[in-house]
Amino acid sequence: MAWNAFSHYAARAVNSIFQRWGISATNQWNISGELCSGVATDATEIDDINPGIKCGCSEPNSTFCHITALRVYALDVVGPLPDELWNLTFLTNLNLGQNYLTGPLPASIGNLNRMQYLSLGINALSGELPNELGLLTDLRSLGFGTNNFSGPLPSELGNLTRLTQIYFDSAGVSGPIPPTFARLRSLERVWASDNELTGAIPDFIGTWSGLLALRLQGNSFQGSIPASFSNLTSLNDLRISDIFNGSSSLDFLRNMRSLSTLVLRNNNVSGSVPSFFSEFQSLSLLFLGNNRLTGALPSQRSPSLGTIDLSYNDLSGTFPSWVSGQNLQFNFVSNNFTIDNSNSSALSSGLNCLQRNFPCNRDSPIYSSFAVKCGGPQIRSSDQTVYEMDNATLGPATYFMTSTGRWAVSNVGLPADSSNPVYRSTSSSQFTNTLDSELFQTARVSAGSLRYYGLGLENGNYTVRLQFAETDIVGTRTWRSLGRRVFDIYVQGNRVLRDFDIRREANGISLRAVVREFRVEVLENHLDIHLFWAGKGTCCVPNQGTYGPLVSAISATPDFRPTVSNNPPSRRRSRTGMIVGIVVAVGAAGLICLAAVYYVFQKRRKQKNFEDEELLGIDARPYTFSYAELKGATEDFNPANKLGEGGFGPVYKVNTISIGYLAPEYAMRGHLTEKADVFSFGVVALEIVSGRPNSDPSLEDDKIYLLEWAWNLHENNKEIELVDPTLREFDANEVRRIIDIALLCTQASPGLRPSMSRVVAMLSGDIEVPSVTTRPGYLTDWKFSDATTFMTYATDDTSTSNTDVSHINSTPSTSMVADSPGNTTKPILHEIIGEGR
Repeated sequence: MAWNAFSHYAARAVNSIFQRWGISATNQWNISGELCSGVATDATEIDDINPGIKCGCSEPNSTFCHITALRVYALDVVGPLPDELWNLTFLTNLNLGQNYLTGPLPASIGNLNRMQYLSLGINALSGELPNELGLLTDLRSLGFGTNNFSGPLPSELGNLTRLTQIYFDSAGVSGPIPPTFARLRSLERVWASDNELTGAIPDFIGTWSGLLALRLQGNSFQGSIPASFSNLTSLNDLRISDIFNGSSSLDFLRNMRSLSTLVLRNNNVSGSVPSFFSEFQSLSLLFLGNNRLTGALPSQRSPSLGTIDLSYNDLSGTFPSWVSGQNLQFNFVSNNFTIDNSNSSALSSGLNCLQRNFPCNRDSPIYSSFAVKCGGPQIRSSDQTVYEMDNATLGPATYFMTSTGRWAVSNVGLPADSSNPVYRSTSSSQFTNTLDSELFQTARVSAGSLRYYGLGLENGNYTVRLQFAETDIVGTRTWRSLGRRVFDIYVQGNRVLRDFDIRREANGISLRAVVREFRVEVLENHLDIHLFWAGKGTCCVPNQGTYGPLVSAISATPDFRPTVSNNPPSRRRSRTGMIVGIVVAVGAAGLICLAAVYYVFQKRRKQKNFEDEELLGIDARPYTFSYAELKGATEDFNPANKLGEGGFGPVYKVNTISIGYLAPEYAMRGHLTEKADVFSFGVVALEIVSGRPNSDPSLEDDKIYLLEWAWNLHENNKEIELVDPTLREFDANEVRRIIDIALLCTQASPGLRPSMSRVVAMLSGDIEVPSVTTRPGYLTDWKFSDATTFMTYATDDTSTSNTDVSHINSTPSTSMVADSPGNTTKPILHEIIGEGR
């Protein structure tokens, strides 16, 4: 096919453009010879060729062809727009979206006056928009969002009267919407969020009667929503937020019966929630939070309505029956609803505590701090702060309060146009600028409003610490790096940071920790930390719905000396069987140790009467007792049956056997202390939690001895792995509390163990459990598995060895027992623990 001179010129232009951008044509069409060949001329759609062109010829097999479409989409081409582009004057479709194009959009774009579809979105173009865009009078769709433009919208855009779609969200433009836009009456879709549009929302928008979708979020509009909007009866998606200095009602919505999505938040909307919403058969998402709505909820709702946000209004009354409907998600926090036994069964726990006056523990505080690992498991940080687990399932209109009532979280927002909305971010990457990389590997994300509450706090000044790291917007000089996550931060209702951008604060570096601290005052026993998406930032880079607050960890610590316990109140009625078992075990352990005391007294009386028994070959080693034998001995034991000074009752014959429940000071040196029963209790507690004996030779080496395994898990923040695997439901916080108490009880030194009365107080939550950081000496100083180095006494009663076990340490030369005939050796921990029960 022969080409005319213009076609050859166009070929050279395309070759030059592709060379500048470092790309080449696919093998589906020819860039070196006749461009208008292959898929460039057949029925293949331009959206299926990348990079690609489409040609228009005067007639089939004609030699007179022109390039009518050019697509270079999401190929990360870098650099300015080439001048050769403006010579392709027959273009009707130009798609250069999702690249890293820089520099201005020149006036030469006015040469492309045949253009119908122009997409320049998601690039790094800058400067003011040229007035010459108004020459493209045949435009049907125009997109220049997610760029770095500046200045006003050209009034000449009002000449594009055939325009049906205009997308300029996050474009960077400012000023009022030009009055000439009143001529754009063919518009069906308008996305104009995240700019600096000012003034009032124009009344003439009400004349765009064919409008299907309108988004005006995150601008600087003032005043009210025009009443003329009542003419937009074809709308199915309306999103307006963050209007200042005005008040609006919802009456204009009465005839918008095609609405599917309605978002009118933070607009000073007043009045009641209209009952006519129940007649909107397509309405599925209703967000009216952060307004001034009053009155009760309507008695009916549309059966299609599945997600409702009415948080932060002044609504009151009781809940209608529809709140218990299936597949319904709602958020009603911070209102004035009446919540009692008659209507609370359909509500998630905690809503009564999250009403506007935060009544729970008001004027009777019990806490003085809280720390939350947002979106992840409990973690102990390098500064020993324990961040509580936050793994509740959140959705577009949800709230959650912990069982202890220490803190709560509220989330509102459905990621726009996302087919797979997420409310938690995870990353296995290593994070910089922190000693606690794991703290940032999960985060809570929200497409609207994310609030964390500290509840039941003692009044006073607190330091609030917020920790962030951008995990989704990464890279440089690629379209995927052009996203901007922007949100506001409020603490106690005061905006402390506006237009906060994690990545910008980290000097443009992703996966880098950013920490911000604020000193605030708690006056009414609660703390409100609000991360709020005010419509700012990009919506869809690198993925649809990538926007809104993201936070990895939150903590609040007092700047004063607390006078409260900072522990949850006792929940005796709701304690699990595990806790009951633990408390019962206190008595059992005490009884066992009482029996041990009895035998020690008896032994010492015998020693006093027979000072020369060693010379007679009688075994003077400290007696040791198994759980089973002590249990049997105590079955007939009666503390009331006292016999003389120091006597406790009849003498029972007890053999020298293993001592898995006895304190090391007695097991090693025969020294009985008043804290021996505390040690026994600690072992029993761990057995109840784990559902296994204190030693089990059938397990892996690191799990054989329960105490050793428990400490290994504790030091790696994996205590939950100790829980009996057959236990399907348990309170993780209670488990950690019990394990911490057990580890305190089994310290080597009696002085480091709590008294039994403090143990009971810690179990009931009346006092705080101190941090447990010191691994007992019997776990650190002895190599229990080395049978050639650490021995017990010989089991032969005729042995004359009187080696003191208390001298055993980690130096082989000082701890060896002669391996003579008749001596049977075992690792020392095996002798301490025995064969379990």
